[in-house]
Amino acid sequence: MTAEIVILNRSGVALAADSAITIGKERVWKSTNKLFHVSSGCDIAVMIYGNGDFGGIPVEVLIKEFRKSCASNRYNKLEDCSQDFVKFVRTFSPRLPNAADDQGHRSVLKMAIDIFDEISETIPANEKIKQRRLLLQTYLEDLAEDFRDRDISHRDITVGHTKQFLQSSVDELLTHTFKFKTTNENRRAALALVHEIAIRKTISPYVTAIVFAGFGGSEMLPSVRQVRLDGLVGGIPRVTDSLVQNMNEAGESSAYVLSFAQSDLAQIFMEGASKEVLDFVRSALTEILRGRSEDIIKNYVPGADQLVERELNKRQNSEIVQSFMERFAKFRFDNFAQPIMEVVASLPKDEMAAMAEALVETTSLRRKMDSRLETVGGPVDVAVVSKADGFVWIKRKHYFSLDINPDFMHRRAERYRAGSDDE
Repeated sequence: MTAEIVILNRSGVALAADSAITIGKERVWKSTNKLFHVSSGCDIAVMIYGNGDFGGIPVEVLIKEFRKSCASNRYNKLEDCSQDFVKFVRTFSPRLPNAADDQGHRSVLKMAIDIFDEISETIPANEKIKQRRLLLQTYLEDLAEDFRDRDISHRDITVGHTKQFLQSSVDELLTHTFKFKTTNENRRAALALVHEIAIRKTISPYVTAIVFAGFGGSEMLPSVRQVRLDGLVGGIPRVTDSLVQNMNEAGESSAYVLSFAQSDLAQIFMEGASKEVLDFVRSALTEILRGRSEDIIKNYVPGADQLVERELNKRQNSEIVQSFMERFAKFRFDNFAQPIMEVVASLPKDEMAAMAEALVETTSLRRKMDSRLETVGGPVDVAVVSKADGFVWIKRKHYFSLDINPDFMHRRAERYRAGSDDE
């Protein structure tokens, strides 16, 4: 896990990232690099979070390979850079060690496992095998239909790819999950469902997110985009590119504070309440209203009218909860977020960097107190990107001492001049 902050105003963008990486469930290393400069030819920074491995190689290696390929590129817009990275990933994927095996397929297979487990829990164990097969078939077909309502994000993954590379794994999952012999029809329906999972807009626990922030050559104000890498199917990457914020567009705010990965402390700082608190308030208010309505209906509504009255109260209670949450959101914005954003809009670059670092450090302190594993921690890397000065490191760690590696800076400068930029 990690904590990363991006702060934007009209003078530039500040980025901060911690150095912790969790290995399994018991160990945390605190020396991982998560913040990079794309290349010397552009004013764009990159941050990574989520799964640190893609197709069998560290994501840091993937970023630095991309850097070599784009060293001479000049991007007019930040979107051009993120789209170029997407193209690079598609081209580079065949070189990945786990591009076409279960390690590469684990994102899709993990989502399939979770769905199969849920189906298994709903099929009564005491039913006859024939009935269980029919129930399984119905669940598989209905879920596939539900997934078809989602946008297609990976059109280059065909039915043929899914069948060729995932059929055997899906069959094994069916055998392992369901304690009865499934039919050929069940297996075809399961594969069809897995194909819909693979091509649609779905996110697995193994997703890697890559944040691009900075300026294109023709852009006067900063923007932020996010690319997600979520496994492969037969060597074809599940990769998407989306806009986070673009201050160059009309009507945009003059400042933003964006948090990625573990964002609870940043949200509390900005809004006065975390997502968990807001979810609790919504659920508790819903339950209180439901209980109150049920008491009134049981005591004062004739039995023949109770069903209609319950549905009416359910809709009214939902509207009350939604109205409250909207008013609560406005209160938080007016009294917490807006005053902070007014200050952020006028912060100089060094103060933006200090604020970004402080938000990461605060999250690190909280994880040290409330978690058995310090999933946020280690040195905080900080950088600022501005139109005037380009990419500037404010704080940066090295896993080695520069004092005993005096030739490192010289070698890096040579690579800059050669066009490969190994910063």
